[in-house]
Amino acid sequence: MYWFELLVESEIFKPEKLSDIQNEADELMAIFVSSVKKVKEKK
Repeated sequence: MYWFELLVESEIFKPEKLSDIQNEADELMAIFVSSVKKVKEKK
């Protein structure tokens, strides 16, 4: 995700510190996208 990449590239955080939370955010984004697609299909 953009903000995590920005934090790493600006050297505010080390990649190791953000890898777990970035993976979690990616999983949540996939869940949200899937939910929205299912709702749109039902309409």
